[in-house]
Order: sequence, then structure tokens, then C-alpha cells
Amino acid sequence: LYLGYWIKQSPKMAYKANWFSEVTLQALQGQNEILFNSPNRNSLVSLIHLQNLWDLSDELTMDWGMTRVYGANSYEKYTHLYGTDMTFKWQPLEGGKYRALNFTI
Repeated sequence: LYLGYWIKQSPKMAYKANWFSEVTLQALQGQNEILFNSPNRNSLVSLIHLQNLWDLSDELTMDWGMTRVYGANSYEKYTHLYGTDMTFKWQPLEGGKYRALNFTI
């Protein structure tokens, strides 16, 4: 999914923001001894991951992702896991092939 849009800040200035988004869906066999050890061996673990990327400028990109994992555990209840990550990447237009800075939270 790609969306490009213009945000007008004043009549003399406009800012172009590019947004890319990716959704990952997975069904996994839940046989982890600690988290997803369901007595039912046919029980599946579901994972959804949403990844967003914004071009903040020609040299700066922000990447933000969120993940949720859900599945049955050995106590006949359900385990929920949530996670997030954020990365800022700076790469200069000139000489960027050999110089870059990545900062991940």
C-alpha cells in the first residue's frame, strides 16, 4: 500500500509526505514449551504485524511497526504478546552508499 499526499502549511509552502504500509498475517503451530504449549496439538498461534514507513525528507526515513501474537497455552487459557519497534534512518544524498545512521528503539 502506498499513499502520497500533500499537507499545506501556508500558501507559500507545502510538505510532501510519503507513507508505505505492510501487513503480515501468519498462522503458526503453537508448540513452545512456555508460551503456547496447548494440550490440543491442532491449536494455532496467530500473528499480525503492521509496518509503516514514512519518508520525512530525501535523507530521513521513519519506520514504525506493531506486532500482536495470540494463542492457547498449557493452562487452557490464552497468551497475548504485544510489541513495537521504531527506526529512524538517515542517509545523505551524496556519499550515502558508504555513510548512514540507523537509530532503533
